[in-house]
Parts: sequence; C-alpha cells; structure tokens
Amino acid sequence: MKGKEMKMRNTKTQAVQRIVLAGMVALVAALSLVLVSCGPIAEEAIRMAITEELDGIKAGTDEDFNAMVDSFMRNDELDQVGIGREEFYAVWMNGFDYAIDDIAVEGDKATASVTITHRSIDEATEIYTASVMDYMEENLDMLTDMTEEALDEYLESDEFMVILKGFFMDALRETPMSSASYTLEYTMNGRVWDPSTSSATKMFNTIFS
Repeated sequence: MKGKEMKMRNTKTQAVQRIVLAGMVALVAALSLVLVSCGPIAEEAIRMAITEELDGIKAGTDEDFNAMVDSFMRNDELDQVGIGREEFYAVWMNGFDYAIDDIAVEGDKATASVTITHRSIDEATEIYTASVMDYMEENLDMLTDMTEEALDEYLESDEFMVILKGFFMDALRETPMSSASYTLEYTMNGRVWDPSTSSATKMFNTIFS
C-alpha cells in the first residue's frame, strides 16, 4: 500500500510538468484573442478574453483545459483507482470562482489582476495520504500476516482500488477553498494583446497545485 500511495504522490511533479508542456500554449493563446487598440476598449477586450477562458474552465467546457485534466489524471494515476474526469471535476471545481480585480493599460503594456478561488490538489493529497496511513495502521495485522504475493495481489485488487478512490474523493471534498491573486502581463503585438507566457503559466499551474 505504501508503495502504491507513494507512487501516486511521486508522479505529481512530473504530471504538472507534462501538463505545462502539453497544453499551456493553447490556454495562453486563448487569453490573447484581443483584436483592439488601446484605452477603455482594450480593457474591456482583455476582460472579455479572461472571462471567456475562466468561465469555460468553471463550466467544464474548455476543451484545452479538459485535455490537461485528462493528462493530469493519467499521470497521477487517478484513473487507475477508478476516478473518471467528470466525477473528479465535479468535486474539484465545486466552488471554483474568479474575480477580475483590475485592468490597467499604459501604451502597449497592460496588466490584469485576477483572483482565483479553488480547491488545492496538493492539500487534498495531504489529507489523502493521512487517510492511507491511518488505514495502514488500523489494518497492520491483516497486512503483515499476508504473504508477499498475497499482499501484492491485494494492493492491485479492485477492492483496494475502491478504498483508495474513496479516500481521495473524500479528501478532495474536505479540502477547503483557498484564494490567490495573480497579475497577467500583456503586451500589444500589432493589434493583438498577448499575455506573457510566464504570468499565465503561473496562474494555470496554481489551479493544478
């Protein structure tokens, strides 16, 4: 059990790294579809681009973000314990929200301050880990009485996968909502306001943390 649980935890960083490489370009591009010049019109256009992207994430209709979620779940092995994306998303995104606090445009530069409220997968993983450790302690006699072959078979069994799934989904439900603020930096290229990859990536990475 410990090996299975640790394997799920150890893939977390690798999963996020792969997600960034696989899907971040499309998400950043979605924030840059702003074909206007400057001033109040630019502010409104930037606001609309951010709203459209985050509304799609909130509703679960953003295809690029959903593809990233699928990659995350595969790399973090959540699918192996029987957790589907819709089930995961419904709990993870329950309460997800955002606020565009301010947009400032100066010449060919602009900034957008955004506050994201979400459930931290890292915090859920900590709660999950504690639940697995408690299970180990409570069932230590049963587990230590098994032969190595029987233990390996049990740890790969559907019965144990159901237990792990329950622990993780309960942990996700118990994880409190937390908020963090980000500044998206924009530069006008021609007639398009492009967000800096670093500032957008930081925001999207945090949603997966």
